[in-house]
Amino acid sequence: MTGLPNRAQLHTTTKQTLLNASENNQSLALMLLDLDRFKEVNDTLGHHIGDRLLQKLAIKLNHTALKYHAQPYRLGGDEFAILLPNLTSTDHAHILAELINDSIKQPFEIDDVTLELGASIGIAIYPEHANNSHDLLRYADIAMYNAKSQSSGVSIYNQHQDSHSPRRLQLMAELGVAIRDEQLALYYQPKIELTSQKCIGFEALIRWKHPTLGMIPPAEFINLAEMSNTIHALSLWVLEHAIMQLKKWHELGIYLPIAINLSARNLINQSLPEVIKRLLQDYQVDAKWLEIEITESAFISDPERAESVTREISRLGIALSIDDFGTGYSSLSYLKRLPIQTLKVDRSFVGGMLLNKQDAAIVRSTIGLAHSFGLTVVAEGVEDKETLDAITELNCEHAQGYFICRPAPEDQIVTWYYSQQNV
Repeated sequence: MTGLPNRAQLHTTTKQTLLNASENNQSLALMLLDLDRFKEVNDTLGHHIGDRLLQKLAIKLNHTALKYHAQPYRLGGDEFAILLPNLTSTDHAHILAELINDSIKQPFEIDDVTLELGASIGIAIYPEHANNSHDLLRYADIAMYNAKSQSSGVSIYNQHQDSHSPRRLQLMAELGVAIRDEQLALYYQPKIELTSQKCIGFEALIRWKHPTLGMIPPAEFINLAEMSNTIHALSLWVLEHAIMQLKKWHELGIYLPIAINLSARNLINQSLPEVIKRLLQDYQVDAKWLEIEITESAFISDPERAESVTREISRLGIALSIDDFGTGYSSLSYLKRLPIQTLKVDRSFVGGMLLNKQDAAIVRSTIGLAHSFGLTVVAEGVEDKETLDAITELNCEHAQGYFICRPAPEDQIVTWYYSQQNV
């Protein structure tokens, strides 16, 4: 379709180029390129537009790469490779990758539709990183995922990024299976109102019960999902199971909201509000019982689209919170523009406020800032009574943390809830 050589041709050419490089004491670079947001183009505009986009991209790649005597290849879908022989320096490869990325960022005009995209490019170098085509491709892939996770555009392979690569590659390969085979579970952590000490809702936190590796913390696999299209399936799983739990609790007479976390990738998915609406209708749950937490960093990569999706979600009647406030975007303009009800002060500040004056000042100023915007504040990471008392004195409304209750499975959290009702 694109007229570019395919994966098999890449392997054949790379092996021969490696042989030549070895005989002549030369270096070469292998780059792996993945388009950002290509799936959304297919989903929203149709595969015919996606195909035209790939054809135009191939022309751009050829035009830029051939100037450097490099050869682009299409590996499949929106994944491409560029082989750069006779490498003079690492900078040589990095400059070419940046030029390619800059060319991709130029708008694509297709059937009166203007598309603005970016790409993530990973680079691996012979002989510095590997001496065979298989490992070069693998290391370029790791570098590419690092570029995607860091939103850096281009990344050169670094062995420190790959310290757990066998495990990471295993988890990436098996995450889709985990979703399908119900290896995932939601744990729930209560939030309390500080004045009454009563539970006012729960945050749903995902866990992966791997059949051989045991319990895998979300910090280890959420980023892997973010780096691939698995994040959409994972978020859909969380959404549906949280709404199912709301339905179950309503049948038990428990009417409290559940908050779930959405990623930056979720917030540029313009079909997300309709998906949420359909799930709420399917399970006959009112939108007011679902809350969505988003991080400040979710507004960095595509702020206009993230704001649009956020507004559509709010129009459904869903409350929105900014999670981990103070650790990311640090622009106050979105507090004014977006339909946000709550700020959650990051646990790193709350946990350190009794010992660190700067952390205490950040917590105090965040609470004051939120109140000036008419927002409610939740203090995360409350792990002792002294911290609970300190945030209460600062007129913080809500809190969650290990001192109140650790995240627990549904049956245990229901037992905790009923025990609190009898206090």
